[in-house]
Amino acid sequence: MVKSKNRKEMLVESIILAEEQPYDIPNNWIWTKLKFLFEINMGQSPKGEFTTEESCYIPLVGGPADMGKDFPMVSRYTKKATKITTKNELIISIRATIGKTNISDGEYCLGRGVAGIKSLNINTKLLRYYIDTIHPYLNTISTGTTFKQISKKNIEDIPFPLPPINEQRRIANKVERLLSKIDEAKQLIEEAKESFELRRAAILDKAFRGELTKKWRVNHNIKNNDITPLNASLSFNIPKNWVVTNFQSIAADEKYSLAIGPFGSNLKVSDYTTEGIPLIFVRNIRSLNYKLEQKFVSVDKAIELKPHVVNSGDVLITKMGDPPGDSDILPDSFGKAIITADCIKFRANNKLVNNRYVMYAIKSPFIQNQIRKQSKGVAQQKITLKIFKELKIPVPVYDEQVKIVEILDKYMKDNECILSDIKITQNTLALLKQSILSKAFRGELGTNDPNEEDAIDLLKQVLQEQVK
Repeated sequence: MVKSKNRKEMLVESIILAEEQPYDIPNNWIWTKLKFLFEINMGQSPKGEFTTEESCYIPLVGGPADMGKDFPMVSRYTKKATKITTKNELIISIRATIGKTNISDGEYCLGRGVAGIKSLNINTKLLRYYIDTIHPYLNTISTGTTFKQISKKNIEDIPFPLPPINEQRRIANKVERLLSKIDEAKQLIEEAKESFELRRAAILDKAFRGELTKKWRVNHNIKNNDITPLNASLSFNIPKNWVVTNFQSIAADEKYSLAIGPFGSNLKVSDYTTEGIPLIFVRNIRSLNYKLEQKFVSVDKAIELKPHVVNSGDVLITKMGDPPGDSDILPDSFGKAIITADCIKFRANNKLVNNRYVMYAIKSPFIQNQIRKQSKGVAQQKITLKIFKELKIPVPVYDEQVKIVEILDKYMKDNECILSDIKITQNTLALLKQSILSKAFRGELGTNDPNEEDAIDLLKQVLQEQVK
């Protein structure tokens, strides 16, 4: 908070001029800045020697990882606190992930990735809702190369539309009621999405146990399987004429049919161009969107990267993730592309296996479980190409593979509409939340009483306390 000036000087300084106000607010509200209303307490990390996992000491909030939905959820503590927050104080993340907030439900030590914002006169929930509305603004005022961050001055200079004290309570209560209904709707959507994912996993599991094509096998004369089986068994039974093999055994009989993306020094950011041969990143495979943040390399560079070239119809797999193992097929529209680091390409031996059968197999619980067990890494799980080559896969004769793909394609297409509706509803709820918050701080929720005392009286009271 600002001190060392008399109340009149502070009042003049604290009011944002009409031409500088972000938007119109009710006549009995007033535009000011956070520094005139709140005490900003920037965090400071305690020394490592005082940090512990023993919960008998002061809980440490170092950044957004230590924040829960509403209140801090810490895993570290400190024997010697640096900056302390008190109950009902707003904690805001100020580095990397900027603007995430929690309300302090007790005493916490504030690390360097957060700040505390405190006031005895302004509703803490109201401030939290306001911060939610200005995330884009916080990102525009942040600085830094490796990590974006906002300073104490940045926080102090944030404009704030101050309502009268009773209106603050009414806004906070109404917003809380409305957002709780949105949260209930979100929960129902998540349950529907989870149910969808479980059904999809179940049908994929049945597909690769031979259960989806049981009747088909009865009505068809099954030939002998041309694939040489491994000397390996599965935890479940597979039909006659199915074999257990691995990815290396069913890859195309050509060099680089199974390969990973180039190491960092072989493909640098400086090699990227605005046109040429497209690059495939983990984000593209995971999102099934090959136009997402699209990058290219020149034709000459693509020739250098020949081992990493993928063609339409090749199966793409993420080598890194939580867990790794997302899969897709490069669309026909691409023709040719280059996979980047942390991607795997698989080119099928088309005499033995159908490429879509392989893609669906990778998505199945059986292979996903193998990937989880074989993945390594702490911050990011990874699967090596060597391990991927040896993963077991149950394979029927080619005609049955085609039938399985036909069944799964139809199922996935029918259910895409459901998933699309879920995503649309999620987006609608997100927009509705922003609309509610936006209206709240424009005085458009129908809670404002124009006959109440003016917010300038509250501002005077806050400033008076600062000059005592």
